[in-house]
Amino acid sequence: MKVGKKEITISSNAFDDVSITYSSDLIANKLLYLTAYDLDEEWIAQLFMFKDVVSTEIRGMLLEYFCHDFSNIEQRKFIFESLADKSIANREFALNKLMKVELLPTEVQKIESVLKLKTSSIRRSAIQILLKQSDEVLDETVERLLTSKSEPQRLAVLEMITELKGDLNRTKQYERYKEKLTFISKPTEKEKLQLAKLTETKMYSFKNGLGLFEPKDHFHILTEIEPLYDYTVKKIFTASSEKIKQFLIGLSDIIHQHRHYQYQAEYYDGYKETLILGSQLQPLYVDGKNKGLDNYPLPQVWRDYINESNIEVSDLLELNYYFELEHLFYNFNLLKHYHSSNDQRKIYLNELFPVEHIEKMVRWLKELTYYSQISQLASAFLVEYDRTKIFPVVNKVLNTMIHQIPVDEIKGQKRFLEFLTAPWLDWSATMAHDDQSFKDYFLLKYNLYVTHNFKRYHLSLEEVARAFQMNLIDEHEVYKELLIREESKHHLYRATSKHDDIVSKYPTIVPFREKILLRILEIELKRGDLPTEVTNLAMQIQYFEGIDYFMKILLALDKEVFVRGYIYCYGDGIAKKEVLSHLLKVCYPKAGDDEVVLKELLENKKLTEKRLLESAMYAPQWIEIVSKLLGWKGLRRAAWYFHAHINETFSAEKETIVAHYSPISPEDFNDGAFDIEWFKQSYNELGEERFAILYDCAKYISAGANHRRSQLFADAILGKLDLETIKNSIVEKRNKNHLLCYSLIPVDHTNKKDVLFRYEFLRESKTFGAQRRATEAKVVMIALANLARNAGYKDVIRLTWDMEAQKMNDVLQYLQLKQLDEELSVQLTIEEQGKADIKILKNGKALKSIPAKYKKHDYIVTLKEVKTELRNQYIRAKEELERSMEMGNVFTLKELETITQNPVVAPIISALIFKVGEHLGFFVDGALVSSSEERFEINKNDVIVIAHPLDLYHSGQWSNYQRKLFDLKLKQPFKQVFRELYLPNEDELALGTISHRYAGHQIQPRKTVALLKNRLWTVSYEEGLQKVYYKENIIAKIFAMADWLSPADVEAPTIEAVQFFDRQTYKSVDITNVPKLIFSEIMRDIDLVVSIAHVGGVDPEASLTTVEMRKAIVREAVRLMKFENVKLEGKFAQISGDLGEYSVHLGSGMVYKQAFGALYIIPVHSQHRGKIFLPFIDDDPKTAEILSKIVMFAEDKKIKDPSILKQIK
Repeated sequence: MKVGKKEITISSNAFDDVSITYSSDLIANKLLYLTAYDLDEEWIAQLFMFKDVVSTEIRGMLLEYFCHDFSNIEQRKFIFESLADKSIANREFALNKLMKVELLPTEVQKIESVLKLKTSSIRRSAIQILLKQSDEVLDETVERLLTSKSEPQRLAVLEMITELKGDLNRTKQYERYKEKLTFISKPTEKEKLQLAKLTETKMYSFKNGLGLFEPKDHFHILTEIEPLYDYTVKKIFTASSEKIKQFLIGLSDIIHQHRHYQYQAEYYDGYKETLILGSQLQPLYVDGKNKGLDNYPLPQVWRDYINESNIEVSDLLELNYYFELEHLFYNFNLLKHYHSSNDQRKIYLNELFPVEHIEKMVRWLKELTYYSQISQLASAFLVEYDRTKIFPVVNKVLNTMIHQIPVDEIKGQKRFLEFLTAPWLDWSATMAHDDQSFKDYFLLKYNLYVTHNFKRYHLSLEEVARAFQMNLIDEHEVYKELLIREESKHHLYRATSKHDDIVSKYPTIVPFREKILLRILEIELKRGDLPTEVTNLAMQIQYFEGIDYFMKILLALDKEVFVRGYIYCYGDGIAKKEVLSHLLKVCYPKAGDDEVVLKELLENKKLTEKRLLESAMYAPQWIEIVSKLLGWKGLRRAAWYFHAHINETFSAEKETIVAHYSPISPEDFNDGAFDIEWFKQSYNELGEERFAILYDCAKYISAGANHRRSQLFADAILGKLDLETIKNSIVEKRNKNHLLCYSLIPVDHTNKKDVLFRYEFLRESKTFGAQRRATEAKVVMIALANLARNAGYKDVIRLTWDMEAQKMNDVLQYLQLKQLDEELSVQLTIEEQGKADIKILKNGKALKSIPAKYKKHDYIVTLKEVKTELRNQYIRAKEELERSMEMGNVFTLKELETITQNPVVAPIISALIFKVGEHLGFFVDGALVSSSEERFEINKNDVIVIAHPLDLYHSGQWSNYQRKLFDLKLKQPFKQVFRELYLPNEDELALGTISHRYAGHQIQPRKTVALLKNRLWTVSYEEGLQKVYYKENIIAKIFAMADWLSPADVEAPTIEAVQFFDRQTYKSVDITNVPKLIFSEIMRDIDLVVSIAHVGGVDPEASLTTVEMRKAIVREAVRLMKFENVKLEGKFAQISGDLGEYSVHLGSGMVYKQAFGALYIIPVHSQHRGKIFLPFIDDDPKTAEILSKIVMFAEDKKIKDPSILKQIK
């Protein structure tokens, strides 16, 4: 600490590269702990001495834990010294400490000096401290600040006087200070706003209802409700108990009759699951729209039963309330409280309900065999019933429950009453079917709302609007709901949102919204450093219109910078620039607002062109008007260029406008794609000087440094970035934005190899290891696309083949025979299959190898390098052509003819089958030659693709081409004609969005990643393995199970499912909507993994219809084991055990117990057995798991596992 440095490093004299680093914070922390034991004042004073050599965090700890005694000189001194701390947080903390301190005159001036700062939170705290001082001290402060040369200090004192104006207890003080306002002889624009605020005769606050409503006026709506003294809730629960029991027993019997019925349920993501009625009943679709019987299996069975039962509405309500009370009784221990209390609650419950009877019924219900299924159906029955018959009963019950408890008792039973009334209130809202029923419902709910002092039973905005529309509440009540109640912020958010339909449903809400907006904006635009009563409400505004407000916001902000990114709004600490920045973002032009109106508003206003540009970039809805006002040709185009090229999500409006200027998709822009033509047009129209101004304003278009990418792209295309510097940054730092910029730097037309060198560098940048490859592959792909556009190519494919052709031109000279001396001559040759080799002749005779003395000859060394490069080119060409087949990339006749001129690639092309329209064949001299030697001439405009097995399958000629290859003894460079084809099977089509084809297979992680990385899969630690198809906007993901808390923690990961997602929406895609070519290639990749990286070292067969295959295996296994209690029905094995009835799904392996539901059983796939995949019939681990479960539950008496026994007994 005495050294005076924050950190010191001491190197070892004995060992190289060994050193120890001491930091002042490390030592200070130890001293803080020691001092904290008894808070010795002398030790604390010594700690303060080290304030300049410790971090801001340590100084913050000193303030928080060691400055409690304000009478101590050293502690008090340290607090005031902290007002000048480098850390804003420490300054704020020091001011918070001083809130409780009576200040000395000299100390008051230190607080005054803080007001020279512009930080809102610091100014707010300082003002609050000064306002707490005595009248004499405040008089001196006001005079000093009014005569200060610092504008921030003068603004602060005007804010203080404004606060006094609103305080009725300090009116005299305010009048005294008001007379001193003349001290500010030449007020600035900001001061004029504050002075105008002080001269206003009317000030708006919640005390006067903001001038919109009467805050003290209580709307006496409750008088319209008349209690039903002749009605008791007990009547419902005692009249029909036996009838209900018989109804439920009959319903349980019907469920039992259909317990093996299989049905398919679809979830939110489109995933479909086959279930058994006796094990589990749930809606067929979980969209929440249809809750009636039609959304359940066998709807007519249940409908017939309820129609035949003659059950009444009161019976249905009683039944459903039992299920609701079961939840309350057992989840909230309501009965426990009831039995242990003698208070008003017990009396109320006894008067209202037959508690003991209900308790018995609830317990009886729990004993029903199919309790869960009956609960679901009871709710559906209620939805199906005639609402006109249900509502009157529900309304009577709710009315009785509300009026039977004395009002003075309600305050102590708020939560209790809410539990009991909630179901009836929900039913009342659901069953309200016309204006009269809504009125009856609303009046009861409003009664509860008022009784609970507006803290519970909150009204929805729809209810408020409809109630006003029906004259149930007056306008004062609407204003209160939108301004001063607990849900006000949410209501205002919805009322001002463009995406909410509340206004279109209830237009009567519009006048309220407009008046509230007007008042909130009026107050907030005049605010100073301290927040107003409506600041939090202002932050909820989502949309308002008016170019006049646009101007007022800019003038109120003055020279303050806009707050970039998301603005957090909570508590009373929202700064002025935060709320004004938010309001600027949500302020839009209204009809009639244009550049003419803006020009008129700008007269005599000190707003620069740059400030207007900054505001338009910050709130792009103003770009159109600002660009027309400034008259800068191309401004709108250039502004949207910057918005498009940042890494942020596109709104619908932004996507629409960007589409006007570029064909590139929003997803590609986010990934780093660059539209060169858009940039060039923007730059050329604006010119260098104006573009530079807009370039600087671009910092306001996003949070953080996201805007830097669009600026870097501009620098790159303008040639402001050095190619070698950027290249070194990519190699050393792996800077992704620099990788994208590297391809955008202008092409050097004097250097014919420039594009080729960059192409090779970008291709090589993917070889930095598996981890980097996974994260950078996409960036490299986009960079290559940018290079293609920069160099004038249509796409990456055309760039790739042209670059490969250029590389071939450079090696043509080496294909000629070269005489090295009188004896030896050498030549580079290319074999029929396209592979390069070196031919060596000594005196005309071929040698098998290069003689030792020639191995270091310059020409031989060069020849070896060229040979290696050509072999690499052959590999690249083979991979690129296979990828083109998988992606369905197209070629033109001219492009294919150009490619075949390359002697390395030509043999690959000649061995492949191509497709033009419905024609298939080998490419020979500009035509397709079929397997039967028929020739089809290709036109220059025809689209040519490399045929995929899917094309061969649909053509019906697949076997012909397979035979042709054997006849010609033709060896293809990659699998095409004999490539595996995978089509969706019945199981996958039935499941919808998920494939379980390879479920249960254990794979070796490292080998899996090694295999798939070459197939363009990437690894995400959150999502697992995934492959992206950018053109088709499809993402394929592999999900694997690895349960680290079970015996499976010693096992390799087990494949669970394959699922497809939309790249734009991230929603699941139904397998029927996945292109068949993509589906086949994804399944082929996984089959490759299962074949090669399988833990068992075996290739399991997964091409058959999985469930049918398993059904056959289980059938034979059951027969051999002589199990007579197992039946196969549909997709389930039905088991009648000694302890219950079970069903095992033959696809997923899930086990269900009748009248219970799913059982939780974790499989352990022990497959470390070399070539022995399984010790019995099957060679599929998932089938082994399913068969094991069937055997276990067929002999359920032998089960010893306590966790399973607990579930089935």
